Amino acid sequence: MDVKSWYPLLTPQILFKDRQKENNAFLETNPAIYVKDDIFIILVRLVNYRKFCDRSFKMGGTLSESLYHKFTARYTDTKGFEILTSSSVVFNNTLPQYYSCWTGYEDIRFIDDKHILCTSPTSSQAGNPVIVTGILEENTITITQLCMPHNIEKNWMPFRVGSTDFVLYSVYPLAIKNLSNPTPRSLHTAEELKGYHGSTNGINYDKGYLFIIHIYTDRTYHRWLYFDPINNKYGFSKSFTFHDYSYIEFTCSLVIYKERLFVGLGVNDDKAYICEVSYPVLTSFTYYEFVT
Repeated sequence: MDVKSWYPLLTPQILFKDRQKENNAFLETNPAIYVKDDIFIILVRLVNYRKFCDRSFKMGGTLSESLYHKFTARYTDTKGFEILTSSSVVFNNTLPQYYSCWTGYEDIRFIDDKHILCTSPTSSQAGNPVIVTGILEENTITITQLCMPHNIEKNWMPFRVGSTDFVLYSVYPLAIKNLSNPTPRSLHTAEELKGYHGSTNGINYDKGYLFIIHIYTDRTYHRWLYFDPINNKYGFSKSFTFHDYSYIEFTCSLVIYKERLFVGLGVNDDKAYICEVSYPVLTSFTYYEFVT
């Protein structure tokens, strides 16, 4: 991956007493970004645990907890991202809540500047992660709806066709669904994508939609995925990483702004970046036709 620029996202530090009764702090990761009227909306997830390259895990608190911080910013060629506002995000939940050892909301993806998807571990009576929708107003997100299906759900990739919202529901097999419809529709199965999952929202690109997908084996690997519903085909790039020495990389968002392509990237679950990257070369992708 050709990363042109790295923009680290540092939030005000939030301290807590860990299980050893010692000072600890939440860590930034997995930012979601969206731009409207030249203003970037940036939501940074904060977590109270650590993950390591050998897949071991250290819990800071009694339960895993996710918080969010919101920035608004302007981007200029000379200054990069200039922060305009900064505030903690307040969640207003209208749905029933159930016990889970994972609390808070995870891995927000923007549908538009006001509407988001996110994963909620506490909105399922079975204790499984599910997808919910929310409305962002100022620094408050109101959780409004439990999405169907709601078995074990993560990493839906939203994209908009006209005024209708869809998600790439899964990568292997490739399946899409109307956001308001409970039933996904399978389109094709490419063996090269076995084990891959969704990552980013889809953006309009060259008469289709561009996404990033990922797989986690010895470390995280990504591919560009191009979805062309007009010509009933999709394609994907060779695998890549953003950094030579990372072990976890998670992308939640893609944005095109004034011909620049930006990615919201979490690294090792303890760093958050906006990256400017080069456009992928679509002619180098492997393509398949899918059924309609």
